[in-house]
Amino acid sequence: MPHYSPKEYSLLSSEEKTSLREQRAKISIFQQGKQGMEQNDASDNNASGKKNVHPTLGPVIIDLGYKRVHAVSSGRLGTIPIWKKQRTYRYDRVKRMADEKADHMNLGFPGIICLYEDADGKLFVIDGQHRVGMMQALREKRNKIIEDKTELKEKDMYGETWKDQEKYFQAVLVEVYSEVSKAKMTNSASEGRSYAEQVYVEINKAEPLTLVDIPGVASETERKIISEAVMILKRLYSDMFGSSQRCRSPNVNIDNLRDSIFGSNILKRHNKLTSGEELADWLMSQNTDLGELYERESKRREFIPPKAWKKASKNGFYLGLENSWLYK
Repeated sequence: MPHYSPKEYSLLSSEEKTSLREQRAKISIFQQGKQGMEQNDASDNNASGKKNVHPTLGPVIIDLGYKRVHAVSSGRLGTIPIWKKQRTYRYDRVKRMADEKADHMNLGFPGIICLYEDADGKLFVIDGQHRVGMMQALREKRNKIIEDKTELKEKDMYGETWKDQEKYFQAVLVEVYSEVSKAKMTNSASEGRSYAEQVYVEINKAEPLTLVDIPGVASETERKIISEAVMILKRLYSDMFGSSQRCRSPNVNIDNLRDSIFGSNILKRHNKLTSGEELADWLMSQNTDLGELYERESKRREFIPPKAWKKASKNGFYLGLENSWLYK
């Protein structure tokens, strides 16, 4: 758009002046429309921003549709009630976790806390209740250290490490499964369970890590001998091995059996068992003895379900009936 001085403008013909006014009018309308769009965008962004800030959990880090992720302070997490159908809350476990965590704060808080949000917007801890409790106990323990200036100085907790660790309590990752989000999505078969129950069951399908598999607990040699022996048993009695760690007697689970063998110190008590085959032979000897014991003592069979005894005797596998053989 050309710019004219007053003198230049006065020299333009009437047609040129009319054309110039029309062009300027069009530009003015365009600029007004653009300004209005920018204001609307700003308004939409503000509305979107407000929508993505939860009143309790704060800003949404990411919304995946079926769940949201937030970073929440441990203090605020501690105000959220535990879902009514959760496992029993054990304070002794929380205290033990806090004591152990105090020596390994360099790792922060691994994992994520799972929350359930009902249709009314009420929040509940559906997974991670003991970790939330551990954070509260640890926070209380650290506050006492801060109050005790002498201990604080002795432990050099004025340093950068202590300050960095304090930040861990300010941003704990949580995932939120909301009834509102669920209502917007296509629901799968619920098998008669509520949405909260479906989430809880799905989370707890994961199998916990057994002691024998925790790095640094069992030696590589112990783990190898035990694993080989249990695999020999599985090949011989495949019908008696369940895939779930929650399988019922007389079935056994590979990981549970490995863990029981390790935990009962069989290899240490019977130090001549130096290979998987030797341990497998020992296990089968215990299996035979236990089967004969149940055959002889009818009273003993009264303590187990008839179906369990029927399956055990049919397959000739008795180690899943009880654990006394572990300590022979």
